[in-house]
Amino acid sequence: MTTKLQMDWLETHIGNMKEALAVAKKFSWKLSIDKGNEMVRIYDGEAQIIASDNEDCIDAFLYGLALAYVTIPEPYHTKLMEDLREWTDEL
Repeated sequence: MTTKLQMDWLETHIGNMKEALAVAKKFSWKLSIDKGNEMVRIYDGEAQIIASDNEDCIDAFLYGLALAYVTIPEPYHTKLMEDLREWTDEL
């Protein structure tokens, strides 16, 4: 089975997948990527949140996660960032 993946807003709204990962990390995700045993896994801290043998699936997950954050309008974006810093400082 062939899968086609087209992510039109990636470059104009986020950049590349490394930048998508950076966007997610700004919102207090502690994401890491592990590639091994023919699988790609994303962890938040020690918890695995997604795994796939198809890297496009991982890219789509990161893209969607980042896109959800970059489309938050002002002033909500600024307020959310302030609240996240406060909440994570309390942990």
